[in-house]
Amino acid sequence: MSHEATNWAVKQKGLRPIAKIVLWHLADCHNPVQGCFPTQDYLAGEAEVSRASVNRILTELEHAGIIRRDQQIDPETRRQLPTRYRLAFEKDFEPLHVDARVSGLDTEENAVPCLKIGKSRVSKSADSVSHSSETLTSKITSNLTGNGQASVSLDDVWEVFPRRKLTNRRDAQSAFDELDHAGQSRLLIAAKRYRQWHIEDSEQRNATPESQLEFRTGLGKWIRSGAWIAALTVPLKTDPVPPATNGLVVLASDHPDFIAVQNMRGKAIMVGNSGKATFRIEEIEQARASA
Repeated sequence: MSHEATNWAVKQKGLRPIAKIVLWHLADCHNPVQGCFPTQDYLAGEAEVSRASVNRILTELEHAGIIRRDQQIDPETRRQLPTRYRLAFEKDFEPLHVDARVSGLDTEENAVPCLKIGKSRVSKSADSVSHSSETLTSKITSNLTGNGQASVSLDDVWEVFPRRKLTNRRDAQSAFDELDHAGQSRLLIAAKRYRQWHIEDSEQRNATPESQLEFRTGLGKWIRSGAWIAALTVPLKTDPVPPATNGLVVLASDHPDFIAVQNMRGKAIMVGNSGKATFRIEEIEQARASA
C-alpha cells in the first residue's frame, strides 16, 4: 500500500464515481519499489463491479492520461505475465498520445500488438511492452470493434466463431473475461481467421462446414488453452482480416520479439532515432512460432 498513491488518487478530478473508486483501489496496490500489479478480478471484487466494467474503466483512465498499462512477456516461455499499472504521479510516467506516437513511427512496413496478463506476480525475466500499442490498435481496429475504443465483447466473437451444438456460453464468457482489453481485440481477429480456416478445411475434406462443427474445439476451451493464438498466423487462401487492420506495436531493438523478427527476416531492421521499429501482429506471431 502506498499512501502517496492513494492520496494522489483521491485528488483526481473530473472522473465518474465508479472510475474514481477503481483508481483508488488501483493506487492502493501500488508499491513504491516493485510497482503496481493488481489483477482485474481483484479490482472488480474491491469495486464491486464486473470484470468487463473494470476493463472499460481502466481504458477510460488510460485514455484520460491518468494511468498507463504496460504488458509483460516472459522471454523464455512467451507466456503473458501480470500487467504493470503506471500511475501519473510516478517519475517515469508517460501518458499515451496516439497521434504523436503514430506520426513519430518509422515507416517500416511491419508492426504488431500487445498481449494480455494474468496474476499479480512479478518476474525478473519479464520484458515490458508498452500498452501504447493497445491505443494505436484502438484506432486502427475500429472497423473490427465498431468504435474508436476497440471494445470487443463475447457477442462479437460468438457471432463469428464456428460453434458446435450446445456450446457452453457461460464457460466461453468466463474464458473471455480472463483476457484483457488487448487480448480480447486479438481474440476477435483470431476468431475471424479461425472461421475462414474452418471453411477452407471443410472444403479440402469435401465436406460442408456444418458437418465439421462437431470436430471443432469448444469456444471456452479454445480461448483458455491458448489455441486461438495459432489462428493469428494459420495460412489461409483468403484472409478475412487484412494485415493493415491488425494493429501496430513499437518495439525496442533489444526486445526479444524485435530480435525474433530480425532473425526470421535474416537481415538487420532499420530503427529510428528512438532505437525502435514497428511490426505487424502476424509477423511477430510468426517469429515467435519459428524462434
